[in-house]
Amino acid sequence: MSCLRIYTHEELKRKIKSGLIAPVYFIYGNEPYLINHYVNMIADRAVSALPEINLKSIDSDFDVDEIISNAYLVPMMSNYKCIILNDFDLGKLTESDIKKLIDMAKNPSDVAVVIFKFTSIEVSLGNSYKSKKLSKNFREIAKAIEEGEGIIAEVNHMAIGEISKTLTAGALKRGCTLDSATARYMIEVCSDDLTTLLCEMEKLCSYLSNGVITKEHVDKICTRSVNARIFDMSKMVLSKNVKSSMKILDDLLYQKVKEIEIVYELSKTYIDIYRMSSSKRANVSIGDVSKYFEYGNRDFVLKSASNFASLLSSNQLEESLQALCEAATMLMGASKMKKSDVLKTLILRLILIASKEVTI
Repeated sequence: MSCLRIYTHEELKRKIKSGLIAPVYFIYGNEPYLINHYVNMIADRAVSALPEINLKSIDSDFDVDEIISNAYLVPMMSNYKCIILNDFDLGKLTESDIKKLIDMAKNPSDVAVVIFKFTSIEVSLGNSYKSKKLSKNFREIAKAIEEGEGIIAEVNHMAIGEISKTLTAGALKRGCTLDSATARYMIEVCSDDLTTLLCEMEKLCSYLSNGVITKEHVDKICTRSVNARIFDMSKMVLSKNVKSSMKILDDLLYQKVKEIEIVYELSKTYIDIYRMSSSKRANVSIGDVSKYFEYGNRDFVLKSASNFASLLSSNQLEESLQALCEAATMLMGASKMKKSDVLKTLILRLILIASKEVTI
């Protein structure tokens, strides 16, 4: 399956804008906002009239025979019909139904556009997957779509620079101004999920009506992601600020964030610092670290980690990681200590390690 031609979201966008419509699409990835956006673009171009008749969006109770029958019916006063299959669970289909879909994909209708859209079901077109049957069905359908001159596209989170431009343009359309530095700050605070970011953009612009969006506005109006809050707590711990660290921890526990998730995210911060500390000693650049460990859109965390790397010795980092491992073991094991107390003890221990180089 390595020979499959899998388009990126930029390539898919160009294809759609060119006006060329494929008979069958297989669109998946980790950016649901863009997936839905491109599916809607395809449907708008395919269905030229009477969408209430010629456009079908199917969310459940898939009947393969009915889908195939609809695909070959002549559209009413439109160039094409369009059938959108939302999160079609291929793992539940019989071998007979899979063969029918494969035949439809290899010999597509010339009067309909069929779109396999996946935003909730995890898709893998590789050979290794948690469900061998699901993986096999995905691969066979995708291969058939390609043979029938359809399009397979993986639509993932955009790069930070692209998201920043999208936010800047979005603010401008709403009568506000957002510079790239503040847009990047929004991404750090809220996540790189485009749906989340655009919702936060709506809140900011509604609050301001017009004017310049600043970091202060982001802090005041936007909802910080759980990951961002835990990252804030890690900065307070590394700054040896007991009061602020405990305040954020209490807030997270009040929000019912799982204790093990908090330890996991804290551990990621310390691992980032450890990597940057090691890279500095080896004269390795942040870019190389980001590329080697596949940080992708999260490469900004390495810059913050680099600042703290100079404040902690190797021994302090090793002791901190050991403390995190022990806390995780207690949370997942049969410790009699309350989980909240495990976390509070961990925070104090990490602050003590950061304060002076001692064995605890």
